[in-house]
Amino acid sequence: MVRVSVRAREAVRLPIVDFSFAPSRPGLTGSNTASEGVEMPPLEPGQVATVDFRIRLPELSPGRYAFAPAICEAPCRDFSICEWPRTRGIRVLPGDTR
Repeated sequence: MVRVSVRAREAVRLPIVDFSFAPSRPGLTGSNTASEGVEMPPLEPGQVATVDFRIRLPELSPGRYAFAPAICEAPCRDFSICEWPRTRGIRVLPGDTR
């Protein structure tokens, strides 16, 4: 499960919460509330919303990956991002090969 929390800096009438997880963009995997069929209520400035995404990751090779949450306002035809906070780095270590 991936939990993403967002805080609105301004009113967002039709928010879409998104995340991507990848060794580099474009994403290895990711999702958003629109593609999951989740309708988000409008957000007022300062309001926080939390979304849980249930995903299954493929077996990952050792290395550095980026996790990037985002929020945009629908319709996102060009997926213009309202806020894309700093990407967080995740290091995947080699597993036991025995």
